[in-house]
Amino acid sequence: PGGRCYQLDMQRCKGSETYTLHGLWPEWSEFCSHEEFDAEKLDSIRPQLEQYWPSCFGWEDEEFWAHEWQRHGTCSGYSQLDYFSKALALRNASLAECGRSDLCRVCFTTEFKPMPCAKTHARRPSRSRKSTHCAQQKRTGRCEPECDANRGSAAQL
Repeated sequence: PGGRCYQLDMQRCKGSETYTLHGLWPEWSEFCSHEEFDAEKLDSIRPQLEQYWPSCFGWEDEEFWAHEWQRHGTCSGYSQLDYFSKALALRNASLAECGRSDLCRVCFTTEFKPMPCAKTHARRPSRSRKSTHCAQQKRTGRCEPECDANRGSAAQL
């Protein structure tokens, strides 16, 4: 959707019937700090991560989690443990939204209340488009397009 909201993407990895997490993405920014990923901070939830947040893309799980933390989690305002725990909890609470599709997207306000997602498979703007949009908003110092709350409901991809 873009803007100040979260997007939770889930998928079924090849050969699986279980929805796993692809990511929990704050839509307002990416790569917000240089805080390094530390897998030891996730020891208490590691079994759940291995079960419900494996890499479906050929990466090692920890490499995938590091990518998700560095690109998205650092923008959430949460600690690493809280970010990954929140994503796992939202996954469990949102499974009913997924139906039979192999891919599922559910969107939330910043208070984690469900909200409509765009119906398309459009991703957040690329860095160049995002940079252009932000350049147009220089005087505010922030790039915060409004969430698109008028284009459907928790959409299956």
